[in-house]
Amino acid sequence: CPWLPEPETQVLGIYDQGKLLLVAGLFLTYSSIYCILSLCVVVGVIKGSVKLLQGWVAFTGVHNIVILVFLLVPLPFTTLPHLVFAIAHFIISLYTWAVVKSYMFSLKIEKNKLLLPEGSITDYLVDGIDVTEIPVEV
Repeated sequence: CPWLPEPETQVLGIYDQGKLLLVAGLFLTYSSIYCILSLCVVVGVIKGSVKLLQGWVAFTGVHNIVILVFLLVPLPFTTLPHLVFAIAHFIISLYTWAVVKSYMFSLKIEKNKLLLPEGSITDYLVDGIDVTEIPVEV
């Protein structure tokens, strides 16, 4: 494979300052977006806002793909600690994504459900006595 380094003779690296600044800028931008969206999750959970949770859920889907790429691309050259940490990072990220997405979905359902369905019986009187006030003996 011409674009992968030979074993123990070459390494993948950044040897140009322009490339280094580009990679550092991309990393800082990516990390900043993730941190801002994580703060939106905290505020969204406190306020119960679906809109604040949606951005993080979408971005974390992309983040999980990036984690898998960083796990699978260097797999032939990886070490055991890198493999364990990459798998653990993916599992934690996937679990967190599932928890936030399910909470967001429950908020959506809660906001869209009616308090009482149409045609429901709200009169609990039997022979003029309110049956909801009768004490129940067990």
